[in-house]
Amino acid sequence: MDGSELRECLETIGWSMRHLATVLGRDETTVRRWGRDAPATPAQVAAWLALLAQAHRAAPPPAMAQEPPQARASRGRAALADRNRSRAS
Repeated sequence: MDGSELRECLETIGWSMRHLATVLGRDETTVRRWGRDAPATPAQVAAWLALLAQAHRAAPPPAMAQEPPQARASRGRAALADRNRSRAS
């Protein structure tokens, strides 16, 4: 996997290089170097990312209708009122 393929997989998955570094427990600088092919992405990481990207392409998230801002605000106020009632009990 070269750097452009790494970046493409990350874009498909919706991850940043920083997130990949965190998931792998590696330094972000190391992951960024993989993105520049210096050195190449380790084979086991490349294979894992390719499988994740394939799964994301095969099963994309469902299309969700955008909720109107008023509905989000109303839901937030209701949750706050519930929380306040439970604290008062």
